Amino acid sequence: MSTTFFFTDAGAAHRTPAETLLSRLATDLLRLPFESRTRTLHIRALELKRVVDEWTRVTPSEAERKVTHDEIADLQRAAAGWRELLR
Repeated sequence: MSTTFFFTDAGAAHRTPAETLLSRLATDLLRLPFESRTRTLHIRALELKRVVDEWTRVTPSEAERKVTHDEIADLQRAAAGWRELLR
């Protein structure tokens, strides 16, 4: 079962940098099985999506944005590592 819950390319012009990073992360995570070893990555990505979605209502500080962007980038690296390991 595949669920697309992130963004489509049609909306790319309206994405924030964090949304773009999340979209790339979602693509990476779709290539990973949802199992006990990768479950944390999938769940944290959903949590971060919720955080970024909240930014439409509450503007985060620059420090909060940086922490979120860094965490998304860390998750992307972790997903790439799992992809290599599971090949």
